[in-house]
Parts: sequence; structure tokens; C-alpha cells
Amino acid sequence: MTQPRTIAFVSVNATANLARIRWEDRKLLGGSIAEPSPDQPPRQTRCETLPYQYALLRAYIEQFGRRPGGYRFLDPCLQAESVEETARHCAGADLVGYSVYIWNENFNLAVARRVKELNPRAVNCFGGPQVPAEAGAYLRCHPWIDLACWGEGEEAFLRAAEHLETRDWRNCPATGWLDDAGRYRWTDSAFMSTATLAGCASPYAAGVLDPFLERHPRTHWLMPLETNRGCPFACAYCGWSGTQVNHRVRRFPLERIQADLEWARRHGIAQILVCDANFGLLARDVDIVDSAIAINGQDGPLQAFCIQTSCVVTERVHTIHRRLAAHHLEAGATVGVQSRSPEVLDICRRRYLPRPDLAAILERYARDRVPTYCDLILGLPGETYASFTRGIGELVACGQYNSLFVYPFSPLRNTVLATMEARAHHAFDTVRQKLGGTHTRAGQTSCVAEEMEIVVASATLPAENWRQAKAFLNLTQLLFFSRLLHLPMVLGSRILGLDFATMIEAFLQARPDTFPAMAELSRMSLDQARAVQENGAPDTIPAAELGDVWWPWEQYALIRLVRSGRLSAFYEEAGALLQDLLPAGADEWQRLFLAQALALNQALLRVPFVTGNIFFETDFNLKGLYRGCLGGQPPPCVQRPEVYQIIRTRPQWRTWRGWYDHLMFCHNQKTYYLYGFRLVDRFPGALEVSEDTAC
Repeated sequence: MTQPRTIAFVSVNATANLARIRWEDRKLLGGSIAEPSPDQPPRQTRCETLPYQYALLRAYIEQFGRRPGGYRFLDPCLQAESVEETARHCAGADLVGYSVYIWNENFNLAVARRVKELNPRAVNCFGGPQVPAEAGAYLRCHPWIDLACWGEGEEAFLRAAEHLETRDWRNCPATGWLDDAGRYRWTDSAFMSTATLAGCASPYAAGVLDPFLERHPRTHWLMPLETNRGCPFACAYCGWSGTQVNHRVRRFPLERIQADLEWARRHGIAQILVCDANFGLLARDVDIVDSAIAINGQDGPLQAFCIQTSCVVTERVHTIHRRLAAHHLEAGATVGVQSRSPEVLDICRRRYLPRPDLAAILERYARDRVPTYCDLILGLPGETYASFTRGIGELVACGQYNSLFVYPFSPLRNTVLATMEARAHHAFDTVRQKLGGTHTRAGQTSCVAEEMEIVVASATLPAENWRQAKAFLNLTQLLFFSRLLHLPMVLGSRILGLDFATMIEAFLQARPDTFPAMAELSRMSLDQARAVQENGAPDTIPAAELGDVWWPWEQYALIRLVRSGRLSAFYEEAGALLQDLLPAGADEWQRLFLAQALALNQALLRVPFVTGNIFFETDFNLKGLYRGCLGGQPPPCVQRPEVYQIIRTRPQWRTWRGWYDHLMFCHNQKTYYLYGFRLVDRFPGALEVSEDTAC
């Protein structure tokens, strides 16, 4: 009897938390986390990603393979902790599959090389978006890779498994290899039709992962879920629209999806990540969300149902996000813009969203209490310093007060903008940027440094302008989205007509002799931009003395500001800078309004080592105005005395570590940078505080 062939798989994914971050054994108070006990380890609940790629390929082989029972599958390797241990786990296999992404490519290359040293007969098969469709040079550069697959992997991996003895790869679709003479050979791409997908068993419902989950009972899992494949759009920078992608959308059966959702509930899955390029594009997507809500029920384990919605925010997309938010499953609605320059979007083959339409979308989401974020890409072809900074200001003016994600432009493999012609035409200057996980602790990083190619200068964005744009972005994240100056900037722009980009520029250009605290933040921001541009430094900063955590720049700067004792000086300087931006003939009430908005923001910022609630007096309806702006319906500005109680005891932090944990919590829940506060009629001796006091 023929011995079964052994198959191993390496599937390293980043940990994630798409829901409101949960902390083990920690009480939530007033929208943040309570002080830990002295003997309590700092444990943030993060989810490991289920090895969906492994499960998908295994289920396909077991269903359609011509050798029933002829394969033995080793447990997939999920952690990038040790090249040697991973390689030794895989070296006994006949076929080793690698799921290759930006965040794991170097680790996979190192493991594959070591596997080949330990077992020259093992076949290393690379698949995933990092595999180039023209793989000849890639294979010659990494001769320990036997097969490079750039399309859908099921059929290619099955054919590779079935031809291990003959090493005849001509039946593997979308696959490249070097023959015995070193010549590059390849096969054409082939995509599975809707009918073919309908005949494929779900790896979840088929129970492929059930034994695996039983061996890891204490792990929190994030579950990838496919409901369709393909993308009808052709964005020039996007892997979904790459040169080897099927643009026809093909659906998985609704019954399969519902069975997968039932499987998730039975196995206590906390978070689901829908992997579709444009969820909400199809009418049935509303039914899928309704099924997820109904199957989870009132007491189900699901905490987040994360989706990537269509570029176009339709009525259907809004309905989906509204229903998820109503059932506390919303992980944040993306309002993708990438750039606010029509010229840039034209180069990138994206549709420009007119400003009134963008404002209407954000206002409606805000009214329906759906949290949103906008995303931009720094360094796209055609972008200038002026268009980039003006674009950020426009997003804020349209009502994006919650969160902004800005990604460095990376010419992804197999995309239009990664071609040599595009690089030369737009004069891209790139650097290999090191990847550092946000809030990753020491010992949790990959044992092999991972990198990503990013554009740090172009024909329209010279090197100096790129640094300035990056520094502008850093200060925007710190001053506005990390809430240091949120109230005066929101109310200053909405009520007083101050231009957001002009405000950030004023802080960026602060003179050290007049504004030393602000000038130091500006210098730090520019230094970080220069480190990225010249040395490929990561966007996160490792700080052993600050909780031994990789911090986003804005949180690192905030910690430094607070720990240095310069927070009060910063607010004093910020007040002077903002007052200078008012027109010379500004009314006295406008100056008073801006000063009191700033003072209230300072009183609301959550910092450690404070005791007791405080009261704040103002001459304006600041609370109503601020809440109204955040909710998309600001009331008229009224000059009248008001008194607020600021709730500073829910919770309190008497250690730096407790506050650091709070900052990690705030990274995806930015509202909670600020204390809750409530309107009161007088100065009472004590007040009962309701649960809903957050800003």
C-alpha cells in the first residue's frame, strides 16, 4: 500500500482585535479599563486568526483528491517565533504550503530555505498576494522555492500534491517553476466559477478545524469568512484589482455562509472578518448580516462582524452598518477616499466623491451612531503637499471627527502602479520600511524582520515635501484624533470658521523661542518622518521604558508630553497659537469661546494620578455644541452660563502602567481619550453618575 503523502502549511497572520478591546479580568469603568492589581500580568485580549488558507486547501484536497486517505496533514504553523522550530516541524513533509503576505514574506522565505536544507526532496509551494505573477526572477532569487502560485490556490495546490512523484507541474493553474535546465515555465490563470464554488465544501462546516480548536481551547479566534470572490473595480494601486485578478464577482451559496455562521457560534468565535473586497455590493449581503445577528442572538459569543464595504456608500451599505451598530457588532464603517484630489484619483482609476456627498455620508452615519473612519494613502502619484494637507482638512470639515487611517503608498506586486513603466513615469523613490506591530510587546515580534516597500518621494511630492506631509499627519493624529485639542479644533472650525489645515500648519511651524513645548513636538514629528524616509524606520516606536511596547508615534509623543510635566505649558502655548489664528477684528466673545473650549479640553483629557471629580464653568453651551457636532446635528451657539461635572473617578490610574493600558484601549476607541462630563445646575456636594457620561 502506498504511504500517504505528508502536507505541512505555514500560515502566519497578525493578531487582531476588531471589536472594542477586551482585557482579561479587568473591569470596564466609564468607557475605559480599571487599574490592574499589582500581581496581574498585562494581558490585552487579542485574537489569533484561524488558518483559513490551510483549511480551505485541505478541505478541497480531501473532497476532490484522487487518492482518498492518501494525505496526512500536519498542524499548520501560525507563529513567526522560530525559523528553526517551524522548519523542523515542516521538514518531514512532502509538500509545504506557504501563505505569503507583506507581513510574513521574509519569515516564510527563511523557513522555506531551512526546510530545503533539512529535506531537499520537500516541495516548497508559495501562494498569496506577495507572489509575483511573473515569477521567474523571484524563483531565481530564491531557488529553494519550487512552485510559485499567484491565483486561486485550491486547484493548483491539489495538482501539486497529486504530481509529487512525477514533478510534472503543467496541470497546476497560475503556477510558475524552474525546470531542470533552469528555464522559467508557467501556466495560465484559471478561476473557479460560481457553480464550481457552490460545489466546494466549506472547511468550517466540514469540520477541518474542529480538532485544531480542541487542541487550543484557551485561544481567542478571529474567523475569516468568504461570501464571494472577485472585484469589479480596477483601482491601480490595489491588490484586489491586480493584473491577475478575476474582476467578475462569484458568489458562495447563501446556505454555506449560514452554516459557517452557525459553526462560529458553536465554537465560540468572538470576531468574524469578512474577506470580500466589496461587501454590500450584492443585495443578499443585508440578509447575510441579518443571519449573523439572528444566529448570534442576545447572548452569543460574537463581538465584531468586520466588513470591507464597497467604494460607493450606497443605501444598502448604510443599512448594513446601521444594523451592525444597533447590535454592537460594528467594528467601524470605512469611508474610503484614498485622496481628495480628483487628479490623483483619476490616475488611480478611482471615482471622486464630491464634498457635499462626503459630508452627507458622514453626517448620516453620525446621526445613526455608526462609528466611522476615513482612509487616505500618503504618496500616491499626482499627490502634492498642498493636496494632501488640504484633503485632511476637507475630511474634518465634512465631519470626520472620529478617526483617520493613513497608509503609506506601497506599490504592491501585481498591481498597475508597481510596473516599471509606472515607477519611471511617476519618479517613485522607495524605501524598505520595517514593520512594527502596534502595541506589540517585547517577545511578540517576528524573529525575522519584515519590511514593506513604500514611496517616500515622487515627481509631484519631492522628498522634503513628503517629510512635511508625514509630519503634518503625525501632528494631526496627536492633536486632533488623539483628542489633545479636539474641542477647540472641532468648535473652532465649525463655529468660528477656522481652517483645520491652517491650524495644524501653525503648530508644525511653531517657533522654539516662543512655543518650546509645541516646537519640541514638531521636531519629534519631523524626526520620525525623516527616520522613515532615510532609514526605513517603522511607524511605531519601541520603548522599553514605556511599558516595553511598540507605540504609534502620536501615543509615544503624548506619553512623553505627560511624563515630562509639560502638559500645562503645551496647553498654554496652544491657546496662544489658536488665538493668533483668529482674524484681527475677531469679537471678544469669539476669543473667549475659543479659550474656554481649550480649557475644557484640557480638563477632560484622561491622565494618571488625578483624584476626584471637578466642576467646570463656561459662558457658552459648549457641551451641546460639541456633542451636536459629533452627532452630525450641532445646535446654535448660545452665550449662557453652564456648569459641567467632569467624571475623573471612572476610572483612576495611580500607576503609569494602568494609564498605558488605557492608551492601548483608546487606540481603536478614540472617544475615551477624554473623561465623561455632564451638565449640572449648581455645585452639589455629591452627584450620582450615570453610566452614559462619556464624551
